[in-house]
Amino acid sequence: MEPLRVTDHRNRQGRRVLPHALALLALAALLAGADAQSSNTLLLVEEGRPRAKIVIGQGASAQAQSAAAEMQTYLQRITGAELRIVEERTRGAAILVGQAAARSVQSSLGLEVPSGLTRDFDDEGYVIATVDQNLVLAGNETEPYEGTWYAVYDFLHSLGCRWYFPGEFGEVVPTMATLRVDPVRRLVRPDLRVRDTWYSGHLAQTGSQPADFNTWKRRNRMSKRHLWDHCANPEAKFLQNPVDDSTYRLLPKEKYWDDHPEYFAVLPGGNRNDRFLCMNSPGALQAATDTVLEQFRTRPDHHDFAFSPPDAPVLCHCPECTQAMHGGYGGEGRGDVSDAWFGFVFRLADAVGREMPDKYITTMAYYNRCRPPEGVEGRRSNVLLQLASIQQCTVHSYADPDCWSRQEFAAMLKRWQELTGGQVFYEYDPHDWSHSQRPAWRSQGIADDLRFLKQGGGWGFSNEGQMAWMATGLNYYVRSRLAWDLQQNPQAMITDFCARFFGSAAKPMRSYYNAVEAAIRNCPTHVFAFSKHARDDVPVLFPQALRKRCGRWLREAARLAPQEPFASRVRAFRLHFDRINALAEAHDCALAGDYAGGSEWADKAGRTVADTGDTMLLQDAGPWGGVCSGKGVGDFMRGVLPWTDNTKGRLITALPVRALFRTDPASQGVVHRWYLPTEPRKGWRSILVSTAWHHQGVVTAEGRPYEGVGWYRFSMNWKGGTGERVSLFAPDRRGAALWVWVNGHFAGYLPADAQSPVIDLAAEFASGPNELVVRADGAGGLALPPFLFRPTGKRLTEVSVFPGQWLFRTDPQEQGLAENWHRPGLDESAWQAIPVPAAWEQTAVGPYDGYAWYRVRFTPPAELSGRELALRFGAVDEQAWVYLNGELVGEHTTASTGRTVHQIWDEAFDIPATNLRPGEENMLAVRVHDSLMAGGIHRPVRLLAASPPE
Repeated sequence: MEPLRVTDHRNRQGRRVLPHALALLALAALLAGADAQSSNTLLLVEEGRPRAKIVIGQGASAQAQSAAAEMQTYLQRITGAELRIVEERTRGAAILVGQAAARSVQSSLGLEVPSGLTRDFDDEGYVIATVDQNLVLAGNETEPYEGTWYAVYDFLHSLGCRWYFPGEFGEVVPTMATLRVDPVRRLVRPDLRVRDTWYSGHLAQTGSQPADFNTWKRRNRMSKRHLWDHCANPEAKFLQNPVDDSTYRLLPKEKYWDDHPEYFAVLPGGNRNDRFLCMNSPGALQAATDTVLEQFRTRPDHHDFAFSPPDAPVLCHCPECTQAMHGGYGGEGRGDVSDAWFGFVFRLADAVGREMPDKYITTMAYYNRCRPPEGVEGRRSNVLLQLASIQQCTVHSYADPDCWSRQEFAAMLKRWQELTGGQVFYEYDPHDWSHSQRPAWRSQGIADDLRFLKQGGGWGFSNEGQMAWMATGLNYYVRSRLAWDLQQNPQAMITDFCARFFGSAAKPMRSYYNAVEAAIRNCPTHVFAFSKHARDDVPVLFPQALRKRCGRWLREAARLAPQEPFASRVRAFRLHFDRINALAEAHDCALAGDYAGGSEWADKAGRTVADTGDTMLLQDAGPWGGVCSGKGVGDFMRGVLPWTDNTKGRLITALPVRALFRTDPASQGVVHRWYLPTEPRKGWRSILVSTAWHHQGVVTAEGRPYEGVGWYRFSMNWKGGTGERVSLFAPDRRGAALWVWVNGHFAGYLPADAQSPVIDLAAEFASGPNELVVRADGAGGLALPPFLFRPTGKRLTEVSVFPGQWLFRTDPQEQGLAENWHRPGLDESAWQAIPVPAAWEQTAVGPYDGYAWYRVRFTPPAELSGRELALRFGAVDEQAWVYLNGELVGEHTTASTGRTVHQIWDEAFDIPATNLRPGEENMLAVRVHDSLMAGGIHRPVRLLAASPPE
């Protein structure tokens, strides 16, 4: 295909000039009539004066009319000239916008303008061509296509217009006084049919920002929303997005619940789930088939029926479904539920396909059903599949042979391509839901991934994004460009971006952007999404040496581009870098035990958001919170600080940042007494205690993070008093239980689920050199150095006094308070017993959102009399009001904490138990409110007792 070329005469400073020699040539051309160049080029604007019209044709579509108006606006901004919009083509140059206008030159155009809609949704496209004195910009205008829009924006892109980010900030519009178009003849079709990115609810949005994003998507030729619409939308008649918790569409409750409860999924306690089905019930399969066929009969214009289970590992526990899972239940990102679930899906596809083979059904491979099923063979061309990248490495690409995570998903995708008619990637970009807002820039990785998808026949992507455009960088832009031509070079896009967006600061900004992206792409370890322990991701990805180089490039860029708009653009990127650097500096403070300094750096990270002043570009955290937001890191630092500043303890020393380390996969270290000072050092190696062990190459043979037992050996010089007892604080351990020895003597144990990270060491340090050995059993070990402190506050011990079963009752009408469900003498005959801790979805209660109550009787030991007591809740999902012996003693709610339910649902909290009666029966009642997903008391509840008075 011939490229689209635009001529514009400028000198090196960008000023419009007509050199003397060129003027003479132009004069000669006028005298001679027309030279070869002028006879072949199309003059649209000359020195700010219009030389063409915009023609839409009679009966132009609404799309063509709007696209023509957009063309008129941008050409005026570029050249200063306003080209008139008319219906009929007259003498002279014209821009023909849309199908109706293109028909007037169809006989001489020689290209068929794409139109229509067929089953495979491969009709999309547009034409950009010159014919006679006309520039044709027209495409498929059949719903849901926007081909004419895309032709206009492609042409504007060729002039130098760019829309890197939504709104005015991300727009680049060139200026030129004269606009000529060289001959062009292009038929453009996308490489990927589904091209969608949407904002998740994890960051706040203003009223205009979603609309700005939709405009940005159109300008960058992303799919129209109606092509890949929410499946619950009754007007979603094309391809449907199989959103979570939509299987209820297959078995409408109002139609089947009363007469056929056996069609619905069995919960662990025997109740039925009205939003999910029994995957092995013949009646449920027939009812689902009837539902799908009925929609297609009544709405023959519908192409697809989509559905997906809830956003949780919900399934049916009847004997047949349990057997069909082949012993599996599975972890997130794998697929031990796949055999049962997709066995049902494929049976449904077969049943629907027998009557309507040209219709699609779409579902999602997600959570614990990513793996393709076993026991199912043969390709179902009427099944479309969305594959979610749950717990996939977020820094590498499918082209990286050393990334076991990507290679595992590559194998899944290849198998899915053998089994289904089309596949859509569901990625998370950015993947960092901890909200550090670290760069997720991976343009080359995106190219690798999309090429791999297309190679096997994949249809496209529907990515869950966030309104965090500094964190995503050019990802969305690069993905939108590649989706039309996968052979484009992402590096060229970055070079173009830096030149156009940063002006005279292009060189240092290109160095900065490329260095950050290279650090992500070449990261020697693997970084995963949704981690609640991600405080070390930033220093791992962006070590201090790299951050220093980045700082120098950004300072140079600010010096080179003091003028607007380039200065504001550089400043936005600099503030984003300042945030990342501040989070890394906070981590460095924690390494030295300086949690006050860490708190200050975390606050600086938070202030960069206010300094940026645009929530589209940078946010600290949205309604779901974030452990690595500035506030999240600050809360962590301030949570540790009291054990260092004499409030609860006085810091003695942080253990060294580096220790000797060895793995113990057979758990033999205790038997062989590896904790002794005389233990030979053979088999031990040096490791940092500043990040989890898998970030330092402690992995399995295939590269997976090592999970099991690991040993740390610290050498330290004790300057305290001889025989002095101290405590150890483990601020960041990755799900690990800890055993501690001091100079070969066992000193203490910390369970993996302990709410307090403190071990009161039952061993003494000697004056001078000492050795402290830590055995960690978990999935990452120590990610910050433990520190030694002298307790200055009251010591609290946990007392287990609660039984494993509590009474429970839902309160959908919110009558519990009025009826005093918290009073001791309540009639409990309507209450059921369920285990605690456990989310109520994991019990006989099943799926439920709303208010509910717990009640339990317990008798604490009489010897606790006179001691300070408190109730420690490991976590309640989401809000809790606590009543002890009929009295409200405290709450853990959005009102009491000033935080969102997404921030408090899984954190521990203490409630004073001032009215508890040791040696007697007490009654504890807890009112809980849950608004989505799982709910209830899902971590242990214990009684805390202060040390007895001396």
